[in-house]
Amino acid sequence: MSDKNNLKWKDVRVGIFIFVGMAFMLFIVMIVGTNTRKFTSKYTLHTFVPNVISLNPGAYITIAGIKAGTIGDFDYTTRDGQFGVHISLFIEHKFKKWVTTSSRATIKTLGMLGDKYVEISLGREHEEPLEDNAFIPSNPPFDFESLLPEAEKAAHTIPRVLESLETLLHKLQSGPGTFATILNDSLTSHNFSSSVAGLSDLTHSLNKSQGSFGKFVRQPELYNNLESLTKSLDQILKKIDQGEGTLGKLISDSTVHENLEHATANADSILGKINAGRGTAGKLINDEAAYQNLEGILNELNLILQDMKKYPQKYFKIEVF
Repeated sequence: MSDKNNLKWKDVRVGIFIFVGMAFMLFIVMIVGTNTRKFTSKYTLHTFVPNVISLNPGAYITIAGIKAGTIGDFDYTTRDGQFGVHISLFIEHKFKKWVTTSSRATIKTLGMLGDKYVEISLGREHEEPLEDNAFIPSNPPFDFESLLPEAEKAAHTIPRVLESLETLLHKLQSGPGTFATILNDSLTSHNFSSSVAGLSDLTHSLNKSQGSFGKFVRQPELYNNLESLTKSLDQILKKIDQGEGTLGKLISDSTVHENLEHATANADSILGKINAGRGTAGKLINDEAAYQNLEGILNELNLILQDMKKYPQKYFKIEVF
């Protein structure tokens, strides 16, 4: 009877040990599978996204790339008139001071097709941290699947692009164009090589300071002379701008400008009077009769001068004592 009791107690102990071991293993699996730290103090934030894009509860949360919490439950809801999903975020308390009013939550992907997680950006310095059950705004998630139709279109376009490129290369090699001529015509190729060689010789000459341009490039004296000339010209322009010299006074002195303007106005007035026939000059220019009389007087005076040269005794009496 005693042996039977001992056997039953052994079976019970084995069963209890197996049960405790399985419970412990299940607990470990739950912790690892849900990325949770059961014995770490956490607080809760809430966010809203139009689409979770296959994000699962229990996925982890990072702050500036450091794991800081896990995703909680999802609920369908509306916010600002838009349907979407409400997400609970369980974040460890030690990261609280880094999540402020300027922080944003973004759904991201590990690699191209990896697991989804939520990245929270660091807040700005001296901002108030978000309190428990506060709302954190979210950035629009990047949906890789939405790019697949565009990628498919691009995949269909690539063969046409390659075909066009092949046609272009064929025309360049065998067509009548300049590039084909350079490739296939030995004379053109030789001329092209000669041009390149000439350009190389020119560059070599410039480097050796041969020629005027080469000396200008390589010798500092020409540059110094040019710099000195530029400085002198700058000083002259400054003096003119300051009103020094005749040209400076003409430009800067208002008195000279006013005198010049007054003289111009007087000249314009005189020319106006002459054009109107006023005064002797005006009559000589505009009155035909006065012009003819003057011309007659000049002709008669010319005749008298000629006669005086020819017969001076008629006009001058010479006596010898």
